[in-house]
Amino acid sequence: MGYENTLCPECGGVWQFKVIGSCEGFFCNDCDWSIITTREDISDPVTYCLIIKEGNKLNISTIRLFSTIFGLNYIGVRSAMNNDPSILRFESRATKMIEIKRKMDELAINYSIIPDFKYK
Repeated sequence: MGYENTLCPECGGVWQFKVIGSCEGFFCNDCDWSIITTREDISDPVTYCLIIKEGNKLNISTIRLFSTIFGLNYIGVRSAMNNDPSILRFESRATKMIEIKRKMDELAINYSIIPDFKYK
């Protein structure tokens, strides 16, 4: 069943389906109306591993994000980035990894996820 031509019940505008982090749903292009649900990864039993690659610029935004994700202070993040960024690893199931991946992409951080991560 397609929803391409379904109209917003609030204003009659066209719906757009979006996936944002661990949520997905329909959003109206013309008003603030939406209907969303959380995405569950119960059917995906895989634990994914995010690994930081070389070539990332160390700035305050990167340091804050890495500190939050990896539980390190500024000195720990700086030391890892200067010596061997690949020691910075984060393991999680898909729902949490989607959120982390989005944050990494926003800051244009060079990373990889193993095994191949099919979610956006």
